[in-house]
Amino acid sequence: SPEAFSRHRTGVQGEGLKGVAASGIKGVTSVRVPLVIGKSKTEPPVRTFKVKLYFVSDHDTPESADVFSVSLQGKELLTDFDVRKEAGAKERMIVKEFRGVVGRRELLVTFASKQGKASLCGLEIVAE
Repeated sequence: SPEAFSRHRTGVQGEGLKGVAASGIKGVTSVRVPLVIGKSKTEPPVRTFKVKLYFVSDHDTPESADVFSVSLQGKELLTDFDVRKEAGAKERMIVKEFRGVVGRRELLVTFASKQGKASLCGLEIVAE
């Protein structure tokens, strides 16, 4: 089952929102984010979004311990993603940005673990 984790933001290395990367969830399988508020009788328009996913390499996880794939709206965009390997150091944040993500009512992010557990620190969605 998913587990929350946190650390002090001053211990996080890298560029970006360190406060976001200082906490997260390990063992995540999916995240659904509504793109509209409330119910409408008319179908909302299809829009495109810039999506940023925030990750951090754990202080006690060796390279290749947690390897997973990430899909947005059913399209796999990260395959065999190893946060620790890509970060190159412990406690380093990684931000992955994807443009042109299409959505209408909700954004669905799914994680498929190949080895270990998938983790996520933050999700930023901005209309393009």
